[in-house]
Amino acid sequence: MGDNSASSSGSADTSTSDTVQHPEQEINDLIAGFGPFKAQYPINPSWEIARSLPSTLHLPPSPHAPGGTK
Repeated sequence: MGDNSASSSGSADTSTSDTVQHPEQEINDLIAGFGPFKAQYPINPSWEIARSLPSTLHLPPSPHAPGGTK
């Protein structure tokens, strides 16, 4: 997508003391598998992988994201 740097936003001041703290943005990701398997295949590998994933994943701030450090 587009460049989201300070120069493209119209602001030339990038000092950390003036950085605006943005609230956390929630990103939802749908992980889907395939429908029910036949009786001879009782284990759905897609579900086995999906159910092992945590319900929430917290990532460290990106140095390129608003509010991140450079």
